[in-house]
Amino acid sequence: MVGDLDGDGWLELWMTEESGLISFTSGPSGLIQSEAPSGDLTLGSGGVTADYDGDGDLDVYLARWVGWPGPEEPGYGANRLLRNDGDGTFTDVTELA
Repeated sequence: MVGDLDGDGWLELWMTEESGLISFTSGPSGLIQSEAPSGDLTLGSGGVTADYDGDGDLDVYLARWVGWPGPEEPGYGANRLLRNDGDGTFTDVTELA
């Protein structure tokens, strides 16, 4: 996923993988690895950015999957909708959407 996810005018690149999100931030010195949102965001298989709530910030829909035997826990492999709070942080609003 590519977009200005923290509102600083520079593009961020988020990649999903088994252990969670990997984030890179662009800026005057190029592309550097940065801190991704924390929380239960493992096993991502893809995602998309869009302004789902119409507030001008890019929100994130994270698609998840379970491709092999894994923990039988509620929410394991469930998709997530993350609302951009406008300050570089995100709130999981999956249950509210």
